[in-house]
Amino acid sequence: MFKNEVAEFIYKRTYSRWIEEESRREDWPETIERFIGFIISERPDIPEKTVHKIRKYMTEFAVMPSMRFLWAAGDAAKKDNTCIYNCSFAKINSVDAFAECLYILMCGTGFGFSVESEEVEKLPVIPEIQSGQALKKVVIEDSKKGWADSVKTLMNNLYDGQNIYFDYSAIRPEGARLMTMGGRASGPQPLIKLHDFIRETMHNAQGRQLTTLECHDICNQIAEIVVVGGVRRSSQISLSDLHDTDMRHAKEWPFPIKRAMANNSAIYREKPSAADFLKEWGSLALSGSGERGIFNLEAAQSRAPSRRYSPKIEGTNPCGEIMLRDMQFCNLSEVVMRADDDLDSLLDKVETATWLGVIQSSFTNFPYLRKEWKKNCDVEALLGVSLTGQMDNYSLLSSDALKALKSRVLRISRKASGILGTKMPAATTCVKPSGTVSQLVDSASGVHPRYSEYYIRRYRISANDPLFQMMKDAGIKYHPENGQEEETANTFVLEFPVKSPEGCVTRKDVTALDQLKHYKNLQHNWCEHNASMTVYVRDDEWFEVGNWVYQNWDIINGVSFLPYDGGKYKLAPYEEIDHRTYESFIKELPLIDYTQLSKYELEDQTEGKQELACVGDKCDI
Repeated sequence: MFKNEVAEFIYKRTYSRWIEEESRREDWPETIERFIGFIISERPDIPEKTVHKIRKYMTEFAVMPSMRFLWAAGDAAKKDNTCIYNCSFAKINSVDAFAECLYILMCGTGFGFSVESEEVEKLPVIPEIQSGQALKKVVIEDSKKGWADSVKTLMNNLYDGQNIYFDYSAIRPEGARLMTMGGRASGPQPLIKLHDFIRETMHNAQGRQLTTLECHDICNQIAEIVVVGGVRRSSQISLSDLHDTDMRHAKEWPFPIKRAMANNSAIYREKPSAADFLKEWGSLALSGSGERGIFNLEAAQSRAPSRRYSPKIEGTNPCGEIMLRDMQFCNLSEVVMRADDDLDSLLDKVETATWLGVIQSSFTNFPYLRKEWKKNCDVEALLGVSLTGQMDNYSLLSSDALKALKSRVLRISRKASGILGTKMPAATTCVKPSGTVSQLVDSASGVHPRYSEYYIRRYRISANDPLFQMMKDAGIKYHPENGQEEETANTFVLEFPVKSPEGCVTRKDVTALDQLKHYKNLQHNWCEHNASMTVYVRDDEWFEVGNWVYQNWDIINGVSFLPYDGGKYKLAPYEEIDHRTYESFIKELPLIDYTQLSKYELEDQTEGKQELACVGDKCDI
């Protein structure tokens, strides 16, 4: 069923839900049936032929829905549709925005945000905060809503000059089961840490407004406490003014570890002068981390389809492939390109992926969030139909083929939205990074080439996950996380050898300009949103790449740039190896029998709820 050992591990770690009645994790056919059962029960007008195609292509790992929806389909999705979405964006200009940041991240959805000075300056001045008086006691409800409300309550009281103290006794202890979303509770300690950080930050800002960097740091601290116990390293994108020097240098070493939670990009509202561009480009090149990245808001707005309504696009999701209003979600669906695909087979897959997108866009029940979230999603009904594995069949993607694929998406969007009673989607096509999904389906990631012909792929996993215990006992190679000792480590790193398909495109086969020319082709002929791309830049390419970007400014929405060799560091996600090392590794790789997992896991220990959607590809490189 699965194409290699990595794919089955990714599925069991990330997407397999717990079956309470049988005390085990799902198998892939059961996951598909849970998802399909949910969508046809909630949307009975979906044609039977379409349901058949969805089942067929998911079974073949040829088309994928939103992987958050795949995980949440069932009670969690029925209760609150927030948890089915990949992407979101909001401006940080109110206390509500901070609370919604926490709530949305707790639902597993990626959160993009803007700390432009124009927005941050809408926050009030913090008065002198009273001390030496009896504090009001607030009991925190043990739910996503309760946690988010606690942020709102704390900040509103501090803005009124009043301190409060919280009663955390109702919060389930660390390790307690979470019945609706699955997995385990983190206990109150992460929330206490967040409250302490907000108090400290706002106390230090008495008599003035919060700065852009302080707002950025509060959002980063929120992200850090959400992923506690998990292994993700980023769940956000932070957009800031081009001339914001604090944000330009926010990730210069040494910086607080919480700032690793967001990818940072500068917003360009017009083409910069050559001098300004060179200053920012030089900072990006010297950073070694590709930050701050480029988010060209002028291009995003001017390139948007005429179907997009006012108000204008204001930001993007953490991976940069979806162009969003303030307070808006988008879901993604994905076509997996294979080496043996032709245009006809791709058109059929695209049709199914479009149906999935329209189905997903019809779910807009967000009971916790401000009404603008639902309004924006209902009015624009955005899709994010993506093509992954492009470099496994690169020659197929001519400009004419891309135009034909896009035309099919638009035709099926009109048909499907008419049947389901939603608006015609205001924008439909993109390319997502597909870092995790590509490993599940064994394809190149999104628009990117394969890493190398042979490489070691490393994955982080919680020390308490029974899946780790089973893999360890089976003899899989593992190491404690960097800076941790085996006896006390809370995260371990598993290693798998990977061989890329014969004849595929790898990093060494393409120059940075080759990648950018393909991006331009996608922007002109496929994308109504953006193609999320991380360009690998060799040392001698930075000048010509910078010049290309400046000359093609009108089509650059959001692109990330990383050194071709990101530096040698221990336990990197990818490590190139030669054929001999691969063969040696394969001989030592044990055969993993996942049916044995039930012997290690007597109740729900799944970690999928902590696998945050919409995480930038460059976080995984």
